[in-house]
Amino acid sequence: ELKYLKDGKSFVWASEAGGYNQLFRYDFTGKLISTITPLTVEMEKVNGIDEAKKLVYFTGIPRGKFQERQIYVVGFDGKNLKQISKGNGWHAIDMSPSTAYYIDSYADINTPATITVNNNQGAVIKTLETNERLKGVLAEYKLQKAEFFTFKTTDGVSLTGWMIKPEGFDPTKKYPVLQHFYGGPGHQEAVDNYE
Repeated sequence: ELKYLKDGKSFVWASEAGGYNQLFRYDFTGKLISTITPLTVEMEKVNGIDEAKKLVYFTGIPRGKFQERQIYVVGFDGKNLKQISKGNGWHAIDMSPSTAYYIDSYADINTPATITVNNNQGAVIKTLETNERLKGVLAEYKLQKAEFFTFKTTDGVSLTGWMIKPEGFDPTKKYPVLQHFYGGPGHQEAVDNYE
């Protein structure tokens, strides 16, 4: 992520220098002006920059909730960080060039996407798709809800997984297991998104 600002004097750049992906603002001599995003939220994607109001809108990963994607706004100076997306889960957005509006495709692991037009404060202006028909078809199958869990590897690293138990699950019984393995670095499988 490298965005040159219209002021002709500075740019916004993403770096993992602090251990997590963050946004920084530099001048053209390479001098750091400000750290824009904090370590409490890992920056994933810049969605829009409002230079007049000195705001950056970005998709971020809340610390400790690596399976989610949320939408945030923060000042160029790194102050007044605010989450504007609502609801736990996965928000994938397309923001207007003016940053006044965005289309949000929001889902969680158990719910197909709802697609809305929102203002830059996160308020829904119009619902484009609710996927009610799909939700009705899925309800006929009586699918059980996916549940997240964490476990430690032999090296002591905490990982997240999810499972779907069979209908009428009895913890005293043994069941066959269908297991899908983690895809490797940079490929997250246990996400709070309906795929």
